Amino acid sequence: MQAALLHDVSNVVPKDRMMSIAEAQSIDIIDEELRFPRIVHQKLSKDMAMEIFGCTNMAILNAIECHTTLKAGASPLDKVLFVADKISWELPGEHPYQEMMRQRLEVFDLDGAILVYLNHVWGQRDKLKVMHPWLIEARQELLASSKHLA
Repeated sequence: MQAALLHDVSNVVPKDRMMSIAEAQSIDIIDEELRFPRIVHQKLSKDMAMEIFGCTNMAILNAIECHTTLKAGASPLDKVLFVADKISWELPGEHPYQEMMRQRLEVFDLDGAILVYLNHVWGQRDKLKVMHPWLIEARQELLASSKHLA
């Protein structure tokens, strides 16, 4: 419950201030996050969950930290929060991956639902500003360890 409530808490911070606040909090920032600062919100939300809301549960904090990109070695909570975040988006336009993710969840295939989204992003990689290395590593790990196809 805490992970769900706190994963996007940093969205109260104006986008143009997220990076400076993350830097002031000594959050580890990688090149991809510098090139597309909006991605740092997952790390900033983790920090805010700890510093403002007093969350000390590392499982919750880790899930918050990777809810946008996922990461290799993801826990079940990491995966559930990641998928919930993606299927709950209210985005304009058509997003068939959301329905495909729900179909995978109907047959209790959490990794399959994740791969639907990760493969969607992978297919858009030439159009995106950045590909976060955590997302790439998570996709590679799931492809290597599962019955799913790329």
